[in-house]
Amino acid sequence: MLQWSTPVNASQAAQCITSEDRLLLTGSCFSSQIGSKLAQSGWHTTINPAGVMYNPLSIAAQINRWIQNKKPEPDELFLHQGLWRHADWHSSFAAATKEAALETLADSVSAGRNALQEANVLILTPGTARVYERAADGHLMANNHKLPSSDLNNRILSFREVKQCLEELFSELTIFRPDLQIILTLSPVRHIRDGLEMNAYSKAILLSAIREVLQHQTSASYFPSYEIMVDELRDYRFYEADLIHPNAVATDHIWNIFQQVFLDTSGRQQVKEVEQYRSMAAHRILHPDAEESTRFREKLSAIKQALQARYPHLTFPEQE
Repeated sequence: MLQWSTPVNASQAAQCITSEDRLLLTGSCFSSQIGSKLAQSGWHTTINPAGVMYNPLSIAAQINRWIQNKKPEPDELFLHQGLWRHADWHSSFAAATKEAALETLADSVSAGRNALQEANVLILTPGTARVYERAADGHLMANNHKLPSSDLNNRILSFREVKQCLEELFSELTIFRPDLQIILTLSPVRHIRDGLEMNAYSKAILLSAIREVLQHQTSASYFPSYEIMVDELRDYRFYEADLIHPNAVATDHIWNIFQQVFLDTSGRQQVKEVEQYRSMAAHRILHPDAEESTRFREKLSAIKQALQARYPHLTFPEQE
């Protein structure tokens, strides 16, 4: 039989995610995709409390804020396009007044700290070694906030910078949460604003640093999202129309492999049963008052109760 792709050999992790675990995901928008899959399958999941972030330095800086419970100060904010913003946060946290911005950002720190304190598993998803720094003071930007290019300097982080950043982050996390399981995965989202060569160079720096750091970490592991995308799914039909983001088919494929690697038998069974329940719950009832509709709702309620009895820590996203 002909083989149409090169499979990535990803063996089951030594430490699997259980149905009781709480998860925190932060980093690229790919964190949101995998995090949504976990949340839809019933896990207690917190995704990007400070918004989407792409470079490892900004991800680490935000996690250190959570560890230190460091709320932003008024003089850290800047005004652009009529909104108050913070360089360490995604632009979605901007607000019309400084007071509102400070409150929103403080809530974000509290949410991130609470999630980090409660989580059993932290999934980090850096996407690029490209960083933007404010030209006026060299402050690293987690998001460019659509500032004029003249106000920003951009560069590629060195292998040494990324490696040191990850080592220091692991050290801080070990002190703050010594029992935390950490999963690193390189985002498969392409960053091609500077061209394909620079995207490949950026990914290579991140991957090299991650591999180097993981050699000395016993509580951390790597999941090959990027490798699955560029090797197993080596075709543009697995991308969205922008040719940058993995599409639903690609995300589902990567999610299926993630299950095989990090979920135990009980976890995979939970995914299957919750998916079946959600499929039923999404059924459109045309005649709510009909006897058949009443029986259907009773059956759905019984299934939900059985799931909650079987998996006591199960959460149901609001969709029913």
